Amino acid sequence: MTQASKAHSTVCIAFGLGCPRAQVDTARLFGYFRANGWTVSDSIEQADLVAVTSCGFCKASEDQSMQLLESTDRRRKQGSRLLIVGCLAGINEQLLRETFDADVVSPKNISDIDALIGATVLFDDVDDLNHIEPCLDRASRCFSEGERRGREVFVRSGLRRAIGACGMGAWVARTAGTHQASDAKSADRVYSLRVATGCAGECTYCAIRFACGPLKSKPLDRVLAEFDRGLRAGFTEFTLIAQDLGAYGQDLGMTIVDLLEGILGRPDAFGLTLLDFDTRWLVAYQSALVPLLADNRQRIRRLLVPLQSGSERVLASMRRGHTAHDAKEALLAVRAACPDSSLETHVLIGFPGESEQDFQDTVALLRAIRFDQVTAYDYEDRPGTEASRMAAKIPRRVIKLRDLRLRRETDGLAAGLIYHVKDWGLRRGRRRQTFRPAPSSQRQAQ
Repeated sequence: MTQASKAHSTVCIAFGLGCPRAQVDTARLFGYFRANGWTVSDSIEQADLVAVTSCGFCKASEDQSMQLLESTDRRRKQGSRLLIVGCLAGINEQLLRETFDADVVSPKNISDIDALIGATVLFDDVDDLNHIEPCLDRASRCFSEGERRGREVFVRSGLRRAIGACGMGAWVARTAGTHQASDAKSADRVYSLRVATGCAGECTYCAIRFACGPLKSKPLDRVLAEFDRGLRAGFTEFTLIAQDLGAYGQDLGMTIVDLLEGILGRPDAFGLTLLDFDTRWLVAYQSALVPLLADNRQRIRRLLVPLQSGSERVLASMRRGHTAHDAKEALLAVRAACPDSSLETHVLIGFPGESEQDFQDTVALLRAIRFDQVTAYDYEDRPGTEASRMAAKIPRRVIKLRDLRLRRETDGLAAGLIYHVKDWGLRRGRRRQTFRPAPSSQRQAQ
């Protein structure tokens, strides 16, 4: 794709799914294109350039992103251009380029957009937006609810409608670890503050780090200045966002403790959510973090600490950088320090070589910590990861049975069964799909 001509000045920014980091990136695109003189349109059919955020967290997310991109490619007008951003662009770039006539830009190379549109205001010179909900709402409207939900078979579709009709949607989302859209008024009060990009980890199962690149922390004075702007604007709920929040400052000669001391040292009344705080950093800075969190227990709303496994052997194979023993000690200390905060975790089931005893060790650790929410993911090979080349893969049926057993342990049998029926229906629907780019002649003319 060559540089944009001045006549091509309308962009549609579309968002279907993605993590908080992708949400911040999507919102930032609004400010970036406007700074460069582009008009933001809500219509895929009318825009000269359509920018779509993709997700490659797992195969299901990849498939759903491909569906949304397929829909976009059919709907965009002849002569328009397609720009694919988000982590799938860095995880499976080859698939995207083979399937679509598009520019593909991963998060770690996001500034490459400058050359693609002939930018006069560089991407790196555009600040993150902190109140991102209005932009996300607008970007999400580019796709219908059905498109965002993905293809599903009749059983899953009927179950979803029945759950919604009887008012159980929020309960299932809470107990099954799935996303339920928050109340609009509550979301409008949240100030999203990205403190770093990239990752300092070496997890053998993760492909996202290939897309996001190495850790790059935002200077502390800039973070605190953004935080203070939020306070002055009247925000009372803040969310710190990073790929690896606990690693903040490792590239700047400081630590996450410095960041939290700076923020929590403000005298104002506010609540703080800490997302993706990797366990190894909680272990490394436990002696300083636990007293700090305890002194601010009324402010700490949520703390998401991805555990992934409770097995010493599996954690070593994952290269998580900590032991199960140390994780248990640190998490119990945090639980005691902040008893009213929501302590949450992620668990990966069926990592290559995971034995029944390894799985039982994970369940035992979850029982000991008593997390408020456990989100379980089934292991699957992701492109380029070391784990994808490991032997001793766990059969899918074993993974599914362990998943159900874990969900029964943490959520109850009913929620576990509901999740598995919904998951089966969605996967059956996705098996029927093929990804073919729509011929340009089928796109609507302007």
